[in-house]
Amino acid sequence: MTTKRVIIVLLTVFFVFAFVASSQEIKKMSKYGFKGETNDVVLIVDTETARLREAETFVPLFIYLNNSTKGTIKADRGSFTLVTPDGDRLSLPSYDEVTKGYGSDKIGNDYTYLKKIEDYASISFLSSKMIPRVCFFPSPSKGSVLYDKVELPNRSYFKTLLYFPNVAKNKSGTYTLIFEDQSSQIKVEVPFVIEWLKK
Repeated sequence: MTTKRVIIVLLTVFFVFAFVASSQEIKKMSKYGFKGETNDVVLIVDTETARLREAETFVPLFIYLNNSTKGTIKADRGSFTLVTPDGDRLSLPSYDEVTKGYGSDKIGNDYTYLKKIEDYASISFLSSKMIPRVCFFPSPSKGSVLYDKVELPNRSYFKTLLYFPNVAKNKSGTYTLIFEDQSSQIKVEVPFVIEWLKK
């Protein structure tokens, strides 16, 4: 096989994999809720709060993480990655970055708004026990404390608010939230879109 043919074959394989990666099936649970599952670990992303923050420096994503495996999985700040529609991979910022760049009042408002959202996801985890007070970004006005190193035993879940930098140029495209636990080799991906509220 000539060098030219090898290059053509390699490019063809690359574009096939790129197409498959970019065409992940989006599984909706509600109008703003999206679900991903791998090996009995379920990650749900709710974008109802996010859609209000198109012009802000950070975007809030409300998540649920459920473990139905026989073992324990771990979640911390390094477990979550947001892939933007532009292909950028974003890590969770520090709490101080968000309070300074986004504002304590907006964080408090996001938590207040969350109370108005119907909890459609917990009903999926009736056989699981919720781990309370998990908090990656505490609300300054609610008296909550940072609790961002979590162990999820069999049949348990938590829900919490995550913030990521709002840097996508193609904001109407498909985002992907990735949860990965290196200790258990579990990786869950949730493709989703944000229906930004037009003002």
